[in-house]
Order: sequence, then structure tokens, then C-alpha cells
Amino acid sequence: MSDRFILNLKSKGLDKYQSAYQITLNKTFNEICGKTYSKTLNTTTANLVLKNNVLCENVGMTSDYSTQQTTMGSNDKCMFITDKGNIACYDPSDSELYVIYDGDHCASLESNRDGSRLAIGFSDGDIMVYDFESQKSKFLYTKYTNISRRIKWVNDNVLSSTIGSYIRLHDIRSGSVIKVAKGNKYQLCSMTWSLDGRYLTSGSDHGTVCVWDSRKLEMPLWKLKGHTSSVGSVDWCPWNTGMFATGGIFDKSIKIWDVRTGDSKHTIQTNAQVCSILFSRHTRQIISAHGYGHHGELDQLGTPIAGSLMMHSWGNLDKGIVVEKDTCRYMAVHVSRNGNDVITIQPDAKLLVNIKYWKLNVKSNRPKRKQKIKNKKSWK
Repeated sequence: MSDRFILNLKSKGLDKYQSAYQITLNKTFNEICGKTYSKTLNTTTANLVLKNNVLCENVGMTSDYSTQQTTMGSNDKCMFITDKGNIACYDPSDSELYVIYDGDHCASLESNRDGSRLAIGFSDGDIMVYDFESQKSKFLYTKYTNISRRIKWVNDNVLSSTIGSYIRLHDIRSGSVIKVAKGNKYQLCSMTWSLDGRYLTSGSDHGTVCVWDSRKLEMPLWKLKGHTSSVGSVDWCPWNTGMFATGGIFDKSIKIWDVRTGDSKHTIQTNAQVCSILFSRHTRQIISAHGYGHHGELDQLGTPIAGSLMMHSWGNLDKGIVVEKDTCRYMAVHVSRNGNDVITIQPDAKLLVNIKYWKLNVKSNRPKRKQKIKNKKSWK
């Protein structure tokens, strides 16, 4: 809430409604984004506890970090594109893996916020929207011949990026293109909206990060330079709407940006590829998933370490805590609908896909109140 608005409330004697207005505003943002955030961000930390480790056999994935190959559906279902080009779904409620789309040209996918619809991008540039309730599909009108690399939902519309510098907003009712975001000269590797829906952010394969104002998509608001390699992941801070983080795959760094000034506020230099980053929804922490670059580290069986999962506390970002080291590198990290669980996906060259469900174990940092012990009467 702006200072001018607060002063107007006080001048009219309506400052008692300030907290109610802020609660309503935050609730509206949460409903738009489909996410739940905790009110105790300042006083809690968390660690990840492994709940379920699922090995999907006889199915593989291509290790292409420039395309969006994983997404989360309703009831924490994990959907991903296999190496054959179709879409598989793991349902934790019945521990079953099944194929939900038996095609052979799928390149990217994204579920909407309630998991009722799925947008699929194909290698020939087409985009299809599938409704799980009606079991009907609809193709959006496209004239592209390039692969659809990234897809995002914007309310009831679909945002897509192809091989090239354009980002297009599609109306799923008419199937036509509403707006086109221009200004980035390089191939896009990542794309996401801010939590309040005001800014669109993308990362390119040349290390450039572009930020658009959703009201003016003709030219980017910022062209940020700092990464020296592909920017494979972008995520916005839930407790500060003006801050977001980007992860460089080959420069092995995580950068924190301020959209209000365009400045890089902090850089976390890691020792491995940054494949995916994610802000915790209940604590002031960043979860990062990494790939190759662990300098020849071996596990207990002598197998080279190829991936790691880390958590970085906001007050001490440089000292990350290693949650796990694995022989498979990580493809993506997702958060559950309620923000209580974290899901990681790891493809293996031996026709295996490892899906892990982690519990976000929140700990309170508030000092415990000393309980007064009443003197008990001694009975003789």
C-alpha cells in the first residue's frame, strides 16, 4: 500500500480499514496466482524431508533445459514429456504412471492454476489446450514452424515462446494472438510472470534477462545483463513483489534482481550448473537444483555426483545448505498447490525418471516463552 493512500485514509479517519484492505489485496493476489503464502515468513526457516521417492521405469526424458518439459497438475500430479514425445503423468494418490497424451511431437507443457486444463506446445509450433473435465481439446491458431519452447497460463489465456525472440499471448476462446512481446534478440530459455501479474520476465541463451510491463509489451522495461551463459530458470519473490531471482546454467550463479531499479542486488556463486530455482512459499529461502560441475565428487559406491539440491536462507545466501547429492542431475523443481511440498524431477540415461516428493518442514525461530512454574505445596 502506498504512503499517499495511507495518508488519505488517515485524513478521512479511515485508517482502521488499512489492515482489512491489505488482507483483501493479498487474498486477491493469492487467488490470481493460485498460491498460498504463510504469514510467518519473518520468523521461520525450513528444511526438506524426503517423503516419497518414485522410480518411473522404462521411460526417459531428454535433457533439454531450454524447453519446459515438466509441470504440476491437480492433487500434486507430476506430468512430464518423455523421450518419445508423449506426455506421462504420475499420480501420487494411486502410485500409478500412465500416458495422458499419446503423441510424438510434444515439446512443452503447462497446467493452469487449478489443474483442470493443460496447454501443450508441439515441435511444429502448434499449441493445444486440453480440458480434463470435458476431455476435449482445442488447437490455437498459429503460423509458426518453430518449436514451442515455453508455455505459461495468464488467467484464461496462454503465453508461448518459440525459437526466436517473440513471446505471444493467445486467446484460447478465439484461438488468435492478442499481444506480442518484442525486444529480445536471442533465444528464450525461461519465462514467467510476477506473482501480481504486472511483470513478464524471460531469460535468454546469451545471458540477457528481459522484463516487460504487462500493460506495455511492445518493448521491455529492462534488459538486464550479468549472466555469462543461458538463463534456464526465473522465479519471483513471494514476500517482496519487486524482487526476482535468475539461475545461470553454465556460469553456475544465482542472481537477485530489483525490478524497480534494474540492479543486481546479490550473486550466489555455486559450484555446479543451476538447472532450476524456486522461492519457498512459507519461509525466506531459495531452493536450487543443480547439474554437472561437482569437481569429480563420488558417492559411496564410487559413482560420480551429477546433481545436488540446496537451500539458501535469505539472511545468509552465500552459505547454502546441501539437502542431497545424487548421481543424476536435476531437471526441474516444483512446489505443490498449498506450498507445503517440493517436487523434484531427475531424468536418467538408463530409461528412468526419478520423481521425489519433499516435505517442507517449517521450524519457528521465535524464542519460546518461559513458562512460570508455580510452587507446589509440599504435603507431609
